[in-house]
Amino acid sequence: MVDKGGKLVNKPPIRCSGCRRLLWEDRFFDLARLICRQCYAGPLGDNIKNEKKLARQKKSRLKKYGLTETAFDMMFLLQNCKCAICDKLFINRSSAYIDHDHASGNVRGLLCAQCNYGLGQFGDNPKLMIRATTYILKTNEIRYIGNDIL
Repeated sequence: MVDKGGKLVNKPPIRCSGCRRLLWEDRFFDLARLICRQCYAGPLGDNIKNEKKLARQKKSRLKKYGLTETAFDMMFLLQNCKCAICDKLFINRSSAYIDHDHASGNVRGLLCAQCNYGLGQFGDNPKLMIRATTYILKTNEIRYIGNDIL
């Protein structure tokens, strides 16, 4: 193999982790992952691109709320990997939604998708949520059978 300066270099070929072929170093797109250019151009490369995109989105999300990776991890562990409202276990870290006060921007905790959506639908209005809770408790006391109230 010849290096960029035109000198002969005696390096052994490297095995691609995708196609398993032995190739020279200059045939690799990503030496850290040992992915050759051909594999990177195919489905394996698409997976890597998706991973990188998710990593960028995660970093952007943390930055948006002023959280560090460590602070997010601490919240995740302090909540026992569960939603702060319903105690539903998160499938993974990316399934945890960062809940924040829309007025102040302060982070309150981590929620599952349903609870985060629910709070959003109530506009983070505690009075409205209390009224909804009262409504549900009151109507649970009344039993309906068909169109008749018992």
